[in-house]
Order: sequence, then structure tokens, then C-alpha cells
Amino acid sequence: MRSALRSSTLWVTLIALVGRLLLLAVQPGLTYDGTYYLRQAERLLRLEYEVVGFPPGYPALIALGTLVTRDPVLAGRLVSLVAGVASVALFHAWSRRVLAVPLAFGAALVLALHPHLARTHVEVLSESVYLLAVLGAVVLLETRRHVVAGLLLGFAFLCRPEAVLLLFGFTLVVSVQEKRIPWRFLLAGLVPVAAYATWASVTLGHPVLSPKQGQLDLGGDLVGRALTTFKTLHAVFPLLLLPGAVWFGLRSRPDLLVPLLYLLLLPWYDIHIQERMHLPALPFLLLLGVAWAAKLPRRARRGVLATASVLLLVGVLPGARHLGAAGIVTPHAREIGASLRPFLEFDDRVAGRFPFVSYYAGAGFVRQPLVAYSALVDSLLSWDATHLLVLENEMENISPQLRPLFDDPAFVAAEARLQALAWVADRPGSRAILYQVKEAPISPQSTRALRNDVTGAAWIEDALLVSTSSGRLESIATAALAATPPASSWRDLGFEGAREPSVSQDGRRILLVAREKGADVVVQYEPQSQTRTPFEVTARDRPSSPIFVGDHILYVRQEPPRSLRVLDPKTSRVRAARLEGLDPGTATPTAIVGRGSSVAITYVPSRREHEAQRVVATATWPAVDLASVPARGVIEMPGRWATQLTLADDAICWSPDGERVLAMVGVRQLDDSGVTTHLEPSLAVVEASGRYRRLAFGFESLRAPAMRGFHLALVSEAATLRTTHLEASVFEIPEVRVFQRLR
Repeated sequence: MRSALRSSTLWVTLIALVGRLLLLAVQPGLTYDGTYYLRQAERLLRLEYEVVGFPPGYPALIALGTLVTRDPVLAGRLVSLVAGVASVALFHAWSRRVLAVPLAFGAALVLALHPHLARTHVEVLSESVYLLAVLGAVVLLETRRHVVAGLLLGFAFLCRPEAVLLLFGFTLVVSVQEKRIPWRFLLAGLVPVAAYATWASVTLGHPVLSPKQGQLDLGGDLVGRALTTFKTLHAVFPLLLLPGAVWFGLRSRPDLLVPLLYLLLLPWYDIHIQERMHLPALPFLLLLGVAWAAKLPRRARRGVLATASVLLLVGVLPGARHLGAAGIVTPHAREIGASLRPFLEFDDRVAGRFPFVSYYAGAGFVRQPLVAYSALVDSLLSWDATHLLVLENEMENISPQLRPLFDDPAFVAAEARLQALAWVADRPGSRAILYQVKEAPISPQSTRALRNDVTGAAWIEDALLVSTSSGRLESIATAALAATPPASSWRDLGFEGAREPSVSQDGRRILLVAREKGADVVVQYEPQSQTRTPFEVTARDRPSSPIFVGDHILYVRQEPPRSLRVLDPKTSRVRAARLEGLDPGTATPTAIVGRGSSVAITYVPSRREHEAQRVVATATWPAVDLASVPARGVIEMPGRWATQLTLADDAICWSPDGERVLAMVGVRQLDDSGVTTHLEPSLAVVEASGRYRRLAFGFESLRAPAMRGFHLALVSEAATLRTTHLEASVFEIPEVRVFQRLR
């Protein structure tokens, strides 16, 4: 008899082993959670560990297996396989104590052939190791080997935190049954629990049982999660046996209900409830259910078991149909990862929807949320992601808001927070671009807010000038900007109605529009001599945006018809000016900025598609004597380059190299479906080709940029003056490589 029982256990074990070996050959085995287990295993091999992550029990076994196989994925799968087959054999040997021989063999055969259970036994998942530890603890408890049983449950906790429920549950049941507390069992189990909980709590800075203990959600879709729990349980176990299993457990084997307690908690947590979550309870549900059916009259027993068998087939067959299908939803993940491995380090964190490519590339993973594009990049920065991976398959099917990063060179050139590092272009459908995530060049955090009443700013030698909302012109020494300057550090230069200050290239003269004798006029001010020269002749033009061009002053005449005017400060002679080749009436100037003989002008085209459409044109001021120009003559400036943009503010300034300009460009924003929702104003560097690179992020509005060298001053919302220092590299607009769409 004993040899027959051994033989039946051997047959069940062989059936389980053969089935799983076949699955091992067709299944890739790497799962979403598996990448985290493998990363933990690799850290352990480096004598490191990340507490904020998956617990160390299962990764420790993978690490030991990797020392033999030299392949972490294979090691993880073999650990799961050995533990899974061993749990089937142990279940059969143990179930014979409760069930008749045929019923025990049938129940074990269900475990051996169960498709969901078999699949987890060849995947990199902790369920098989956890189940073996729990089964072993139950068997050892029945034989009163309390210390080893407690240690096994402690190890099970290091695989899955819910094992702590079993530890206290078994302690309570044994205490009631034996009228005494099983201290050796409890203390043996608490040793690994307490050690890990203490380590995690100290590392995280607050008390925690395990970092991976789920998120309690009492106010969420509790009913929906409860229904999902029953639905997924039906795919694993015939629900017909569930009431009988609970009834038999309450009457005869309350200890076997303990491994089922965690099922009651699943709906209370904000987690993705899947079929595999029920698998650690399957052996105990199966044994209790069959044991209950065995107590029924023969005819009823046959009917119940036959119906339960049909229900089991109905539940598991949908999953069985996909046993040979790859669980990985990222095509060619291994090949893409291998191509990107030279560009990544172990501690890098790559953002994406699935972690498979980042794992094969030897890097960590950050889950990319399904949100609007701007919120997505903001989240990457807040989660310390180092890279963003744009996979063609994910972009086409899951993350359409990333499409411009894949096929729109203008969008890529404008995104200063991402720098393309590598491209995978082996075949259409599996192409990819790896971007490095960088801090925004200009943000509220990287700038200093100085005051909240500023309309414009300009730099002059060792001082910063501002025009205020009250019409004052004030200055502050740049040395005072190293600290937060008090209000008394600002010097009032004594102007009324001051606005739009600008400075000559030599830094010795200031131009502004100020109120003189009740009218707005262009005023020249020399700080060293404190000489103030108002040009009353400009009052009739209602001047704005005055700048120095060589020995002359160029400004915008706001009095209709709006145009450009040039003033000789020595003779107060005024003449008309325009961009060479620009026909009158086709565009109206609104703002100008100069640097020596270089001029940049913002125009409003007469024919435009939307209100914010502008043309930025650059020109060279010619060497000209106004005395030689007739009164009705026009000075024409040779053009250099021009581009059409959407601007949120007409004021612009030159970049440090004097070849490009800084402008408040309207940058398109995308929702989570990749549709443009609005234009967000941002300071951008614009080059002659019309390409631009966005520099500022996180502001509702920006205007009036001013630069001296690499020092920037600008005005944000609520008239807040901000300053910052920029690196030369942020002004470079990189050459961009993207892919063409498949459809």
C-alpha cells in the first residue's frame, strides 16, 4: 500500500514536471513583476539591496541560482519550476491524510494540470516559492515541528507580505485547539518579520511592515473590486465548492482556512486583482472543497464533483488557450534592450509603460503614466527618471502623446528637457528612441524672484534696470543680486511713466520711454554723468521699444500708421525706416531689439491665421547719415533672416551669440490621446531656420526677456521679476533624428 502511494505521488510529480518543462520551452517567462525580482537579485549579487521595492526572499533564491546558470531570467524560472513541482508533490503526500486515496490523487492531478498554476511555475514570479513555504509550514505544524514551521512562514513573509496574516492566524487557531500559545512557532516566525520590518522602517523613516504592502482604499470601487475577486476566483477554482469548503473548514479544519484569509482583503486594496493572486489559496480550497464533497451521500457526491469538474474546465479553459502565448507585450524587448545596453547604467531609471526593455538594457524602470504630455514629463522629473523610452509599439497603441517624440523633428528640437541618446531601427514596428531626461533650463525653482511690480528690465554694466508698474525706473547693483536684496537696495532714477528700458552696446547709455510735459517721449540717460536727454520730437509718434543702432535711435511709431522711426540724437532729426523688401501694409512692427548694428523686429502680419501669429525678422543697420536722407525719405535695413512664429509676447531679445533670438513662443500641449489642446507660452531660443528650443517650463506667462552674457532677467505672472544664470549649452538647438510613421 505504501509503495502504491509513493508511486502515485511520483506519477503526479512527473505529470507536473513534464507539463511545466513543455511550458518552459514556449513561454518567455519574464513578467512585469519579474523584472523587479530580477533587479533585486542583481542588487543582492552586488551586495546591495533596495528596500523600496520587492521583498528579498524570492530574489535571494534567484541570486543563488544565477551563480550557477549565469542567466538571471533562467535562474528565476528554474527556482519557480522546482518550487512549483515540489509543491504539487508535497500537496499529494499531505492530502492523503485528509482525503481518500483516489480523491487525493485527483486533487493533486488538478494542481499538476491547472494551466494558471502551471504558468506561474515557469514564470519569474514569487507565487510558487511562497506556496511551497506555506504548504511546508502547514505540514510541519501538523507534526508539531513548530520552530521550523514558524521559520518557513517567516521566509514566506520575505516572499509575500500577506504571510504575516498566516503567522498570526495559525497562532490563534493552535492556541484555541491546544489551549496554549505556540510561542516557539510565533517567535520563530516573527524573527524574519521583525528584522525586515525594522530595516524597512529605518530606511523609509516611518513605521512600515513591508514597503510592498499595497494601498488600502476604503473609498474606492469596493463593489467592483469584490466582483472582480469572484470573477477571477472562478477562473481558478469551481465556485460550487466554495461554500462547502468554508463549511468543512469551520467544522473540521479551521487551520486550513487561515491560508484563505488574504482573499477577503483583496477588494479592500487598490490593486490589479488577477487570477494568479488566488493561486496560493488553491491547494487549500481544493482540499477543503473535495473533503466536504466526500462527506456527501454517494449520488450527491458524484453530482457535485462532476459539476465542479465542468465548472473548473469552464473557468480555466480561456486561460489554457493562451498558455503558449508570450506574456510580454513589448515585441522584440530582448533585442531592443541589447541595443540600448551600451547607453545605460545599472542605476539608471528608464520610463515606459512596461519594464521589459529597460530590464534587458540593464537599467531600472519607472512606470510612465497615461496623462497629458506636459504632466508626463513633469512626473518623470519628480520620480527621478533618468531616461524616457519611446517604443513604436507602445506609442502606436498606448501612449499617443509621445508620437511627436517619434516622428516630429520640430517638436523634438523644442523639447529641452529630453536629449536623444540612441535609436533602434532594426525593423518597422519595433523601432525605438531613448531620451535622457534633463532638468528644465528655466523653471520657477531655478530662478530667483526679486519683486512683484516690474513691467520690463535691462542690464547695464554692473546693474540691473527695471521699469515698474507705477512708472518708476529703478536700478540695483548686480552684486546685490547674490543675496535676497532688501527694498532699500533699489535706486530710483527719478523718471515718471518709465517703460521699456534698453541699453547701448557699450553699456554707458540707457534708452526708455518716459513721460515729459504730459507726453510719452524717448529719453536718453547717461548714469555716470546723470545726464537726461528727452527727445520731445518723438512725442507725436507715441514711441515704444526704443533701441540704439550705431549712433542712432530706432523705435516703433505707435501713432497710425504704425511703422519704424530712426532718430539722430545729435540733431533730433527723425526719418522713417523699414526692412528692405517689406512692402508697406503687409506687416506692422510692434517691438524691436538691437545689439550694435544687429536689429531684430517683431511684426504682426496683415494676413494671419490667428491673433498670436507673428513674424520675427532680423536685419543689419546700415551706415547712414540722416542729414543726407530727405525729410520724406526712408532708410532701408538689409534683411538677414525671418521666421513665422506664434508668440505670447512681442518683446524679444538677442541670445548671447548674437545670431539667434529669445522669444515667448506658444508651444503646443498634448492631452493623453496626443491631441493638441492649447498653446503654452514659453521662452525659447529661435534660429534662422525657424527651429526653436523651449527653455522655460512651469510658468503660466512670461514676457520681457533681457540678457547680459548668460544672465537672464524676465517677468513672469503677477509682474514678478526673475533672474537666473544659464549655461551656454542650453542655447544650442541639436540636430534631430526621428522616424517616419508606419501609417
